[in-house]
Amino acid sequence: TTEAPETTEAPETSKPEEITEITVKVSVPADWQDPCIWAWDNSGKNAFAAWPGLKLTKGEDGYWYATIPAWVENIIINANSGSVQTKDMALKQTKVDITVKVTQTGSDVKADIEYTSPDTGDLTMIMPAALAMLLSAVALVETKKRRGA
Repeated sequence: TTEAPETTEAPETSKPEEITEITVKVSVPADWQDPCIWAWDNSGKNAFAAWPGLKLTKGEDGYWYATIPAWVENIIINANSGSVQTKDMALKQTKVDITVKVTQTGSDVKADIEYTSPDTGDLTMIMPAALAMLLSAVALVETKKRRGA
């Protein structure tokens, strides 16, 4: 008789955890009191019930912090009961932590955003350049293989 081959179950692979929240780290001008974050998605769904949004918490490092839903696609940083604020800021990446640096000269408020991977802390802004370098290296190896080098 022929025995059926022994079957082995495929090892369980751990799926990456779904990112449901991101950390927002903010620096604001010294005269901005009680900074808050207002956040929403592109369909207009708000992350918070009422303006001015979620109050940020001051960290020991001098930055202000909040944890917001990862589905957020737009933010405003505001302070002084909502009387000063950034413009609407569309996030270029979602499901990554962000650092927002707010500056103000007179009535001109500017904000810069950096994106950071919540898993590793690596700046994801450098990823396109790293990917381009990797693809170039792979193309070079493939070319050398074809030439027999």
